Amino acid sequence: MIYYSPVDGDVRQQPVEWRPRTAFVMQQLGGRLPPEVTKARRCIDRELKRARFETIDATSIVSGKDFLAKIWNLMLGCPVGIAIVHEGIPDATLANIYYELGILQAYGRETLVVRVGDPKLPSDTVRTEWIRGGTGLAKAIRGFLDGLDDRGRYYLEMSSLMDRDPLRAVDYLRRAAILSGDDTLLGEARRIWTEAAREERAKTSVEELALSF
Repeated sequence: MIYYSPVDGDVRQQPVEWRPRTAFVMQQLGGRLPPEVTKARRCIDRELKRARFETIDATSIVSGKDFLAKIWNLMLGCPVGIAIVHEGIPDATLANIYYELGILQAYGRETLVVRVGDPKLPSDTVRTEWIRGGTGLAKAIRGFLDGLDDRGRYYLEMSSLMDRDPLRAVDYLRRAAILSGDDTLLGEARRIWTEAAREERAKTSVEELALSF
């Protein structure tokens, strides 16, 4: 996949810092938060740790440089994104959260929305499955995390079916690797890419589609 910078629109020039088994959490970070939001974040962090996932957010690293570029670099390497939205959240903050959520979804990351109270949601997300904060949140988070194992196995299966389309095979392997933390899959991805001969690829490969304009 080609990554285009949201800062200047140019193709990314540096390698991605992959963060296997890491969840990027999106929420209001400044100002006074309702106790229910703080409680929900603690619950999410606890369940992620129990499932052997690390947690990061926009405050995890201080770069001293462009803030949007920093956030993009952080979430680009994460396999999971979790958004916490709550009643009374500032409109600008809610817009930022859904902007970041959209980027993650466009890159094929696993995402989840946690609603605390009854916040307003963008119309484009009415079909997005979400879970409610409060009682039952821990169980719901565990269910989401358990389902990630199934997603990882699905990506491995899809990769094995893409023998004539190495670009997609490698992408599926990468997604499986950062979900599972199995770095041997990255070695397998390199092997597939090295051994692939372009003339042997399917006519419907991603590269062929990219040339149809």
